[in-house]
This record gives sequence, C-alpha cells and structure tokens, in this order.
Amino acid sequence: MNEPIKILLLDSFPEDTKLVESELEKGKIIAETLVVDNKTAFIKALTEFNPDIILSDQSLPDFNSIEALKLIKESCLDIPFILTTSTITVEFAVQALREGADDCILKSDLTRLPSVMVEILNKRTARNIEKKARQGIDDSHERLLFQIENSPLGYIEWDSAGLTVKIMSKRAEEIFGFTEREFKDSGRTGYIQVYEEDLLYAEKIAKELISGKVTNNTAQHRNYKKDGSVIWCEWFNSVLKDKEGKVIAIMSLVQDITERKMNEDELYRSEERYRTIVETAQEGIWTIDENDKTNFVNDKICRILEYSQEEMIGKKLFDFMDEEGREKALALIESQKKEPGDSYEFNYLTKTGKKICANISTNAIFGNDNKYLGALAMVTDITERKSSDQETLRLVESLQSKNKELRQFAYMVSHNLRAPIAKIHGLTLLYEKETGTGTDNTYLLENIKNEAMNLDDVVKDMNTIITARDSERIAKEKILFESKVKQIKLVLENEISQSKAVITTDFSKAANINSVKSYIYSILFNLISNAIKYRRDNVPLEIHIKTELHGDFICLSVSDNGSGIDLKKHGDKLFGMYKRFHGAEIPGRGIGLSLVKTQTESLGGRIEVISAVNNGTEFKIFLPKI
Repeated sequence: MNEPIKILLLDSFPEDTKLVESELEKGKIIAETLVVDNKTAFIKALTEFNPDIILSDQSLPDFNSIEALKLIKESCLDIPFILTTSTITVEFAVQALREGADDCILKSDLTRLPSVMVEILNKRTARNIEKKARQGIDDSHERLLFQIENSPLGYIEWDSAGLTVKIMSKRAEEIFGFTEREFKDSGRTGYIQVYEEDLLYAEKIAKELISGKVTNNTAQHRNYKKDGSVIWCEWFNSVLKDKEGKVIAIMSLVQDITERKMNEDELYRSEERYRTIVETAQEGIWTIDENDKTNFVNDKICRILEYSQEEMIGKKLFDFMDEEGREKALALIESQKKEPGDSYEFNYLTKTGKKICANISTNAIFGNDNKYLGALAMVTDITERKSSDQETLRLVESLQSKNKELRQFAYMVSHNLRAPIAKIHGLTLLYEKETGTGTDNTYLLENIKNEAMNLDDVVKDMNTIITARDSERIAKEKILFESKVKQIKLVLENEISQSKAVITTDFSKAANINSVKSYIYSILFNLISNAIKYRRDNVPLEIHIKTELHGDFICLSVSDNGSGIDLKKHGDKLFGMYKRFHGAEIPGRGIGLSLVKTQTESLGGRIEVISAVNNGTEFKIFLPKI
C-alpha cells in the first residue's frame, strides 16, 4: 500500500500496542496509528482521526469492544473492526462478530494481523466500489425513469417472443388510450394495434429486430387507439440482448405525429398545386440567387429558350443574352436591390441562336435581415407581338407616307394637267371662232395635237409612278447584278459610245439579290443614264457600280465624276417629279430620280445620295437581302 493506513488502537496496555506496531512493521504495513484508552477519546478519534481500521482490545477499565462496535453502528460508519485480545471465550467472539467485528485475533498470535488487515481492507474497498456502482446504477435508473415519464415520447418494452407489452410508460398510455394493465390483460400484441394497410410494413420492421439482423430502426405507420381512431406514429426501436447475444426484448420510443403528418400532407398538396400552377403557367418563371445564377426555371421558360432545366440551372442570367442585353440586365439587377420591381423588355438568344424578345416583370427577394437573396422574374415571349407591332408601325408609316404621296400626287396631277388642258381649251375656242371665216386653221389643229401629246406624256408618267408603288404584287426572283448592267450597256450603247464613258463594276460582296427584276433594271438604267446625261465637258466620264453588305441590306452603289448636284440648294427637291437642276439643253422630263426613289422604297429599301457641284455624285440604294 502506498499511503499510510490510519489505524485506531483501542487498548489500555502500552506494551500490547507496541507488539501490534511491531507486527505491522514486520508485515511491511505502512501505518499511522493513534492509541486511545477510553470512550471519550474513541468517539473523538472516529471523526477527527477518521481511521481506515480499528484494532480493539476486549475490555478496558470503563469501556469495551462491544460498546465500541455499537457506537460505530449507531454512527453509520463503515470501518473494519478487528478484535485483538489476550483471552476470549467462544461466546464473546460470536457476540463480537454479530455486532459487526470483521475478525478476532489473539495477541499471542499477532503474525496473522498484517495479512488479515490487508484482506479486510481490500474487501472494504471492493464493497465501496460495488456500492458506488450500485448507487450510480440506481441514480441512472431513476433519471431514466424520470425522463421516460416526462418525455413527449412514449416508452414501450415488448417481449421478443410474442411482441406483448412488458412495460408501458404513462405517455404511451396517453397516446394509445390503454393503461399498461389493460393492454397486458387483453392479451393484445403490437400487431393488433397497427392499421391494416400498414401491417405488412410493421411486421417487416419487427421481424428485422427480433431476428437480430438490425439492432435499431425507425418507422412511421398508422396505429389504432383504444377508441378505434387512427393516428400516425413514429417509432424509434432498439433491441436488448442477453449475454449470448439473443434478443430478449424490443424497446420502443413512440411519438404521435398525426398533426405533423396532416401538415406535411397539406404542405405536399399545396406544393403540388403550386407546382401545377408554375409548370402550366403561360408565362416563364425564372429565379436567380444572390450571385445572379439560375436556381429555378419552369417548363415554359425552357420552351421559350429551347434549353432543358438541367442546362439552365447554375447558369448566369447573362449567359442567355447578347452583349447589349448583358449590360442592360446588370444595371437592372443593381437597381432592383434598391427599388421595387418593374417591367422591362430584353432580347434573349435561344439554344439554336434565334433572337427572342421578352417582357420581364421582376421583383427582388430579400431575407428577414433585408439581405438580398436573388430575384424572381415573370417572362412573356412577345416576339410575335413585337413583330406584329413593328409590322403595324411599318404599315402605319407606309400608309402615312402613301397619303402624303397621294396629296403630292393630287397636287401634281392638278398642276401638270392644268396647263395642257387650258391650252387645248383656248385653242378650241379660237378654232370655233375662226371657223367659217376662211382663215387657215391648220396651225391651230397642230397646236391642239401637240398639247394633246403633252397631256398623254403626263398621264403616262403618272401611270409609271403609280405602277412603281405596287411591288408587293410582283413576284421576286434571283437577279444577277452583272447581267443587268450588261443589258443596260447594250441598250445605251450609242450614248456610252458618244460620251466615251468607262463603266466598271465590283459585285464581289454581293453578286445577286432576290427582288423584282424590272425594278432593279429600272433603278440601274435611270442612274446610269443620268450619269451619262449630266457628265462634265472635257472630263472623261467614269461610272463605277458596286455592291456591299450592310446588315440585313445589300447596298447597290452607282457613282460618277460628273457635274454633281448642289444638295444644299436642291436636296429637298431632288426626288420630286419633273424636277430638273440643269439647263434645258440636256433632254429629260425630270421623273427618273423620282422613279428610282419610289421603286426603292416599294422594295422596302432606302436611298442615300452624296454629291457636290463639279465633283460627281454617288447614289446608294439599300435593298433588303430577302
């Protein structure tokens, strides 16, 4: 023993105490001893000295060992007691042992004392350990019972043989409506209380436990209460095995989850309704997180953009836009974090590269701490509507333009027909006046004829302009620019020869176009013939014709180094009918450029002109590719 053993010696003979101490030393017992010889000192030593063992003589002058044992018992002290005496009767030894003495040793045979002390002290230590362990078990058991009885979960212990109840907590009784005694007396098993549709499932769970294949499991199924009502229960099961590993009981914690299941079912139905609404919505529904990444899209938005949900989830909103759209969307998202949502129009690119125009109604999503969590967007494909709106706008603009042209045309008809009609009317009156006077009226008839021809020319010109505005009824076909230029060069062969004009072409960027053949011919003819007419004297005429691509348009350019036009002076009248900007010595009626503009716009194009006096002219005709 490492620490000294505290020994209380109750003896009135110093010689005997020395003998005891000597034997202890021989037995290599390290001891701290206290010798007392009376009752008062003995009682005091019990509390102050707190001995590990007591060695007592049989009798003292006013005290004895039997009284000492009774004091120890009354004080509820667990201290080993050895009676050491010179002589002792059998009766006294028996009495001492009955009163609690651990052993009796004669002083004439003290050699046994060390070994007996060690044995008694070891037994005491073992006894204390066992006592503490038992106390710990009892305390744990009490705490466990307290927890079971006060837990919202019921506790049931089932016999593994027939799944009958062994123990049933009060909470379990409350859940099922049975008392433990009622359940036992009825002979019911756990299976009887299971709802019929869930019975096979419950049996499978129980058999797995009883067989020992699993040591614990969890299950949810319906059970009957005593009153016949059905409740949902959640079971937490575990097995209790004996030393051989055989299952001897099943311990279950059970919880009534009927309300939770009803809430879950309602939530599921609500989610199903929500999902049905979302997935059948005629609008695309799109949500992004705080990093602008897609975390949900419905089926409609997938159909609009031609992607699957898997392809879109995790992608940024900008991944489905062109560069212009990305910048616009980024600015929108930043503003959404500060201001309420609104509706916007964006262009998206589908998986196949098609451009889609969509109207988006957006709302930012914030958490309870007002932290930005993302955004929700309702997306409507307005591509067809936008196209229809644009077509309507185009038709309105076209109608307005045609109305304007009609007003101008009406004015032009009134103005251009007034002069020849007035002349014819005057000549007719003069003819009637001079008839019968013998005057030769041949010159009058000749003038009437000339004015009638002028009137016919005006009507023909108007018919040409009217026809030029009706391209929609004429079929379009593939036209080679080079071929048309060759035809025109043959028709204007004399004029080209006389003017010594050099005509060059470059149709490498666009060799052909799908359009109205007669219009393309007329446009090229008028521009080339005008270039020849309005050339500069003593300057070799050069005419260059080329094509270029400009987005959805083909630009047909006809340029020359002729006399040019003062656009500041005549630009607003350049394409008017019968408008001429050069001397009368150059033949022409002034309808060529008007016809070019009318035919170009009828084909859905536009015309631009660059010119300066004595520095040539370039006409750019922009025509749709298709």
